[in-house]
Amino acid sequence: MKFSRQFLPLFAVVLLVASAFIFVPVSAESSLNIEAVGDHNEYSFASVNGTATFVVTITNDGDADFTSVSIEASFDDPSWQEHVDKNVTFWYSDSNNTGGIDIGNLAQGA
Repeated sequence: MKFSRQFLPLFAVVLLVASAFIFVPVSAESSLNIEAVGDHNEYSFASVNGTATFVVTITNDGDADFTSVSIEASFDDPSWQEHVDKNVTFWYSDSNNTGGIDIGNLAQGA
């Protein structure tokens, strides 16, 4: 009897240690890298009725795919925000849109 009482806890510990090596946890990390470049970096501006141009590069450097990716313009100043649909234009591939644009799916490594 004494042998079986000591054996069970030892067996349980060995089983726990073995399971730590056998069952490797799986994880995926989602990560987007976004880079915006303007004439004067993020401080680019335009004169009245002028144009400020930014190039935005989005890279999926994670392990998971993204679906329904979109970009939208927003401003801290409420007086600018109310005109964003008229004054901000996005171009992506062969399409363009004002205020924001849908990119679609972004596969890992893309």
